[in-house]
Amino acid sequence: MPKRRGVKITIAQAKAQGHSELICYCASTPIGGAGCWHSARIAFADLPHRISDAARLDEIPLRCSQCGSRKVDARSGVAIDRTTRHRPEPKF
Repeated sequence: MPKRRGVKITIAQAKAQGHSELICYCASTPIGGAGCWHSARIAFADLPHRISDAARLDEIPLRCSQCGSRKVDARSGVAIDRTTRHRPEPKF
């Protein structure tokens, strides 16, 4: 059976799941190198206003600030408190 690629969720769906930011990884593979693999976190609030909540995560135009590649993998995530290195307690 062929592998199925998952469909990326929208920003609105990520927010509904309690996620507050994008976790981005550069997926460039330069010739003769192992790749950049630079990573960054971007809060949904910091995205430009022209990007609507209906946009899928793989439709957001991103560029690596390290190497300039546009091959960036974006996933949704929960903000981690940098002082304690823990995720916030879930709200029920």
